[in-house]
Amino acid sequence: KSLSDLKDYVKGISTKPSILIVFYDGKTHSYRTFGGDMFQSKLVELAGGICVSRDLRGKKTINAEQVARWDPDVILIIQYRSSAQRAKEFILADPLWKRTKAARKGRVYIVPNDGENWIDPCPKWILGLYWCAKILHPEILYKLDLKKIAEEFYKRFFNLDLERVEIMGDFTF
Repeated sequence: KSLSDLKDYVKGISTKPSILIVFYDGKTHSYRTFGGDMFQSKLVELAGGICVSRDLRGKKTINAEQVARWDPDVILIIQYRSSAQRAKEFILADPLWKRTKAARKGRVYIVPNDGENWIDPCPKWILGLYWCAKILHPEILYKLDLKKIAEEFYKRFFNLDLERVEIMGDFTF
């Protein structure tokens, strides 16, 4: 599978959902996002989405009021040192975050992570691109077998069977 394969899948998309990528910063006890100049935002755009924080630069602290103004269709949570599951539960329960379409419709996802986040600039970014595209456009990519792609990737590049890889996050395909 290649980037050109994915481009063929998403080239006919007329409606691109708005996406917010967040991570919880345990040091500052705040949520942060990535500006349009960051790899993660560019990956979301390749996957057929529009990053709501595209006008920012670098990593920026955000608050629930800003998120409500952006009103993303989908929220992607990256896990670093703190629990993304707790962040997801908070986002889905907090009255301010629940103002977003993403939270109201349950379209809040934890990015798969096997020690590296799949949408970070790391060797697994191509898996993250496919995962993100399938999350954003399930009606178009319903036939995309992400599990098979991941199995082939881990075998080819790491000589690992997928069953031996502990993948945290929303990888349920």
